[in-house]
Amino acid sequence: MSTIKRLTAAVLIACLALAPSMVVSAATLSGTYDQSTSDVHLTTTGALDWVHFIASSTDTKSTGSGMTVTQVGGTDQTTAGGAVAFDWSDGTPNATGSTAAVTVTLDGTGTGWQVVLPADTHTKTGTVFGQGFFTGTADFTAHLSDSSASDVTHTCTYGTNDPCNAHYTWAAASASQTLTVTFLNTTGNLCAIVAATIETDTPPSSGTPDVSGFFGQGLATIFHYPQPLSWSRWIWRNRS
Repeated sequence: MSTIKRLTAAVLIACLALAPSMVVSAATLSGTYDQSTSDVHLTTTGALDWVHFIASSTDTKSTGSGMTVTQVGGTDQTTAGGAVAFDWSDGTPNATGSTAAVTVTLDGTGTGWQVVLPADTHTKTGTVFGQGFFTGTADFTAHLSDSSASDVTHTCTYGTNDPCNAHYTWAAASASQTLTVTFLNTTGNLCAIVAATIETDTPPSSGTPDVSGFFGQGLATIFHYPQPLSWSRWIWRNRS
């Protein structure tokens, strides 16, 4: 085996040994929906983060990201009793709380609420808890700020006082992104976003880079083999 070939083999082996892990990350956004009336314990349901909103107070997880709920398309609102009770024991500014109150928009079709949740390359799961009043429909729309996955929408049909809950799984294509969820009236009745949670956060998987194509093609070009070789097959052929 010539000196140049020995050196080339040593360089190839060193490159393989030093090759960094390749992060496998794919953007995703999907949702499921229900109208459960079960009480929500935000401290456990929102193990990673949560926000609870009524007009008189926005409470968040004390160690969370400080998510906010804001009104969209109007300013008129009122607070009433809801169908679901929420409680927590790790909040700020109120360390503990328990309430079924909700604040609804009164401005008609196309108005409602939005909540902004953090997004990055980690796959997260979470829930947006909505509420509808006096029989009607309202649309959930979820959107990633980098548009790396298609928006998802869902129409909630509600009665006199019904919950509308949206459960999402999401990951963006890059860091420092957001997931914005809006809940807007579509029949001119009353709706609210009461709370939102982040339940799980899974980092992207890691794997070993596929280098056989690069090294094989390079070896075939340098040493004039008719077909690309894998690095291991080339070293075996030139072992002596």
